[in-house]
Amino acid sequence: MRISPDFLELEHVDFRVRQSWLAIDSVSHVDHALVITYPLERYYIIEDRHFVAPEAAREFAAAAHAYHAAARDIPTMDDSFLPEWTHDDQRFSVTYSNVATDWTGAMKSVGISRKTIYDYGVAFLFWAASNGLLAYLSYFDFGQRLKSGVITPFHALQQFALVAVILVFAYGTSFAMLMLVREVINRWRVPATLLTKRTVEITPRGVVERSPLSIVALRWPAVGQVSFPFKLIHIRDLQQKSAIRIPFDAFPGLAQASDFSAHVDGWKRRDDLTHEEEKDSLPLAPMPDDENPYRSPQT
Repeated sequence: MRISPDFLELEHVDFRVRQSWLAIDSVSHVDHALVITYPLERYYIIEDRHFVAPEAAREFAAAAHAYHAAARDIPTMDDSFLPEWTHDDQRFSVTYSNVATDWTGAMKSVGISRKTIYDYGVAFLFWAASNGLLAYLSYFDFGQRLKSGVITPFHALQQFALVAVILVFAYGTSFAMLMLVREVINRWRVPATLLTKRTVEITPRGVVERSPLSIVALRWPAVGQVSFPFKLIHIRDLQQKSAIRIPFDAFPGLAQASDFSAHVDGWKRRDDLTHEEEKDSLPLAPMPDDENPYRSPQT
């Protein structure tokens, strides 16, 4: 990690990151470690033991805090620090801007990602109808008839089965409504930095994301998972946190979105397979019994 008044940079064999301090939520020193927080509860944690001395750790933390507090303007992003593999001729790119609902899916919502008023209205009608019918059948209809001694048109077992089915349906719609309310609230929690215009490039060796506030280059081994929920290309990091979410409507048509998705999925799968084969080919260290006093002869 390197810090300067404009940027925070990370260099690793599998990824490179350059972030403006405006993309950082907070900088703090907690329990002998520097904790740098960025959107969606993601962290950089650097323990003091990694520095040559405690004074160096405190100096580094103080500088990071000062740079973050003083950040006001968006710096000019220079991609000269990117590794050679990012310049592969075989690449695909897409430029887009996310909306809040693209990220509420990363905050435990239900249904499709980009909902309209119609979608919320239909969910509300199902919730109101199921709970209203349950109340009517259980009290105003069956309850009052049984209370007055009037014979109902249904057998008792049929009444029970009908009410049980509607009860389960009402429970499901009520849970869905609570999650939708949570989703609406989550829209206000999505940081503005996630909604800026960005460009994502994919190559056979990795993915590069560029935005006004950051440049991130991930080789496929540094990508935790790739999935395609609700017409989104969802790329997670190794901590299984949402890193990139590309909506299908960012492409000119469904064919282009499907082609881009196929390359993401294919290159990630090929890389995973290659790494599995490499691990299988690694030689195992010998374990002779005569050099291990704790191994029994039977073993």
